[in-house]
Amino acid sequence: MNTARSIAIADAVVTALGIGEFSQSFTARRVYSIKGELDKLSALTVLVVPQGLDQEAADRGGCMRDIRISVGVLKKLTAVGDDESVDHDEVDPLMLLVEELADFGLLIRVTDPPAPCVSVETPLLFNPDALDEDRLFMSVLTYTFRVLH
Repeated sequence: MNTARSIAIADAVVTALGIGEFSQSFTARRVYSIKGELDKLSALTVLVVPQGLDQEAADRGGCMRDIRISVGVLKKLTAVGDDESVDHDEVDPLMLLVEELADFGLLIRVTDPPAPCVSVETPLLFNPDALDEDRLFMSVLTYTFRVLH
């Protein structure tokens, strides 16, 4: 392997998301930062970011690495409810997509390096401040892949 494991896994996540079947269509892209992406939002955007690495000793002198990959779901909202509130018809499908991505994450099996997804975390289903202040739906899921070597 001539690339960082975290990059190889992030790229594998992008590939897996590209062939998965979801309620909405999107193209996932690997990036290092979402800040530059926020200004360019015009459609549903799914960004994959290598996020973290935990490492500990394993049996027989090996090493266990948990590599965290963040998957961001972003969309600038256009519809407005009767009272200037967020339109449920626009947000509800995005919430469904977040749940689909959470379920899908556990099915991803990276082969190079061999690494199953062992957990998916979504501590906040969406960012309420971004929704209220910027009319931006933003959700971040974290997939954790375990690499033994």
